[in-house]
Amino acid sequence: MTVAELIEILRALPASASVIVQGYESGFNDAICAARWSVTLAVTWGAGCV
Repeated sequence: MTVAELIEILRALPASASVIVQGYESGFNDAICAARWSVTLAVTWGAGCV
């Protein structure tokens, strides 16, 4: 999913809708913060890779 795709989904919701996340033991919790993460994908080819 891209940021643009997520924005389109969120635009269809009312601004007052709650944002929830998966919680402990199959429950749900209110999202209390958001953070930006930098992700680096590393692929190692060799023995053991399928």
